[in-house]
Amino acid sequence: MYGIFFGHLVALRAYRDSDINWTVITPPYMIRGWSPRAILSTERHGPYRTSTSGLVKDAEGKNEIYVADFAGAVIDEVENRQFQRQRFTVGY
Repeated sequence: MYGIFFGHLVALRAYRDSDINWTVITPPYMIRGWSPRAILSTERHGPYRTSTSGLVKDAEGKNEIYVADFAGAVIDEVENRQFQRQRFTVGY
């Protein structure tokens, strides 16, 4: 797991040091409604919240989102470009 985290950190630093227009979305700890073999639910449970500084947690302290809302957050970013040259995350 250390290798994965370190690799992502190196990539993020490379983006920040570049002249390209980039956006990185960091998924929450738990993405519900999917399995490695299939999407189990396309129902949206939103609205989701975003953050550029830390985890987005719900009232119970959980850092999670449903796959349909995560996909919606990606599409919203592509359409609206709110986080250019930034890393952001989503959750409830």
